[in-house]
Amino acid sequence: QADTLQDLGAALGIDGAQLEASVARFQEGFDAGEDPDFGRKDSLFSRIDTAPFYGAKISPANQTTNGGINIDPECRVLDAEGTPIAGLYAAGETVNRKGHGMTVATVLGYIAADTVRADLAE
Repeated sequence: QADTLQDLGAALGIDGAQLEASVARFQEGFDAGEDPDFGRKDSLFSRIDTAPFYGAKISPANQTTNGGINIDPECRVLDAEGTPIAGLYAAGETVNRKGHGMTVATVLGYIAADTVRADLAE
């Protein structure tokens, strides 16, 4: 918790000026009604302009699902009969694959993107 974004940055061990710039960019998107970096519209709940400011260090995590959506080797989602559903792809935690979560997400994400590119070219 801090009274300024500069102080919050210092408390988190990050560049306070960059934090201020990132928050300013968010404010622009909030005021425009659409996040220019991530395309959010419905999840822009409030401006970040009133102290105190709060922050926390977090690390990405990924879980492995034993079960989930069935896909073919090219990451196309399969229907109940095992037929690919046109235009629907899946990767990562949501799919029925065993392995380390981040590895599955990364490898299958790459395969899915490659398949989408190939399917769009047809």
